[in-house]
Amino acid sequence: MYLLAIMGEIRVTTISTAVDVFGDRVVTFVGVSPGQLDENPLQFVMTSRRLADGYRKFFEFMWDHCR
Repeated sequence: MYLLAIMGEIRVTTISTAVDVFGDRVVTFVGVSPGQLDENPLQFVMTSRRLADGYRKFFEFMWDHCR
């Protein structure tokens, strides 16, 4: 279970996606949750140094501004 803040409104939701960034690759997993795997999970890999760096910068921004 996760808390999402959308336009000032806090909602409790479950998210069945994950993103992993390494090197010049961004892997998106759909149908996965902590400790769970859906019957038909999906993953796709995007290879782009620019995209991977953008995801890293976004993560660092969120990490630095999360309280």
